[in-house]
Amino acid sequence: MQIESLPEWEPLQRILTSAGATPDASEVRRAAAMLGPGWSGRRANLAKEDAQRAAQEILRAWSDAELGDAPAYLIQAASGDALEWRDRRAKLFEIGEYDDRGLRVTQEDVVRLAQSFDSPVPILVEHVETPLRLGYLTQVEAAGGELFGNLALTPEADDLIEKSGAKSLSISVSRDLDRIFEVSIVANPRIESARLFCEDFRQTSLAKDARREVVMLRRELDEAKANALVESLLREGRIAPVSRDAAMRLLASARAAGCFEQAEAFFTSLPKAIQFGEVAPAAKPANLPDEVAQFYRTHFPDLDLSEIEKRRTA
Repeated sequence: MQIESLPEWEPLQRILTSAGATPDASEVRRAAAMLGPGWSGRRANLAKEDAQRAAQEILRAWSDAELGDAPAYLIQAASGDALEWRDRRAKLFEIGEYDDRGLRVTQEDVVRLAQSFDSPVPILVEHVETPLRLGYLTQVEAAGGELFGNLALTPEADDLIEKSGAKSLSISVSRDLDRIFEVSIVANPRIESARLFCEDFRQTSLAKDARREVVMLRRELDEAKANALVESLLREGRIAPVSRDAAMRLLASARAAGCFEQAEAFFTSLPKAIQFGEVAPAAKPANLPDEVAQFYRTHFPDLDLSEIEKRRTA
């Protein structure tokens, strides 16, 4: 891969040309983002093969820098299966008094949040972590006492949000207002004008409408999570295909009762009772009575029925 073919973006170039050097953690994160949701308004524009090789190099740098688990988008890019992204602009925050938090946010605070934003942070629902990642906040800028940002969403998340209509936002920040941890889609935003996809950021919606939209979005995400769990259980042979609908109903009931995690733990603890490819029993010899064949299959499954037939007819 020719480095000259890369976009003019120094952190990505430095990671790819610094073999043997100790990688800088912040630069590794930003370089990874360039091959995923983007960083500071840019994404690497590479051919598929070049993008895959670059992602593999950055994945090694991520490990060398001991940054923990690599983001899914980097792993997928390294396997040659890069994700698609849709960019949406949004208002995130503004100056003001936040008495319930004991915070007073000034113009300087907003500027500091923008300047200290050094790598993408995840987009969640109601500040709750979930395996289903919606996307990432990839760019932040301060303007006139307000904080704006660019959100990179997966196509599935973008469609889901559009369908639900849930667009109110809330950000999680450090106590000293120098770091953004995540952005969430919420029912009751602290700042009513913090919205996704709005051309006029001063637009607001009724609280009850916002709550309904977020509830719908959370239900969609919960159903997707339950479906993914059941499909995994089926693949692993922990439940039979005939039990799929019953498992979905049980998980739905557990979710409504607030014990989804316990139900999930129960299902994943089940033994692998079904070995696909070995489910169908061997054909029964023609001269062996059904009740005899069933007896041996139940109590002596390892015996060869054809050998039993030979002995009975000998």
